[in-house]
Amino acid sequence: AQKLCAGVCRCKIASGLSCPKGFPKLALESNSDEPDTIEYCNLGCRSSVCDYMVNAAADDEEMKLYVENCGDACVSFCNGDAGLPSLDAY
Repeated sequence: AQKLCAGVCRCKIASGLSCPKGFPKLALESNSDEPDTIEYCNLGCRSSVCDYMVNAAADDEEMKLYVENCGDACVSFCNGDAGLPSLDAY
């Protein structure tokens, strides 16, 4: 589930405390009004938001819902959105 969620979020799963070379930025959707790229290292290159979502799921249906919302959560987190909604809101 971690690899699936990381793929949805365009996250790079890595070990260590620094981002791998070539992953300082995250590309957004081409039709986005946001800048072309945003800082990615704030996420820790570990898809930690996604890990929490998947681990918090009580069953497969709930996990599917979390995975669907994973990309939005990661983008919000990377943008520094302090008002991230709780998982219960999904």
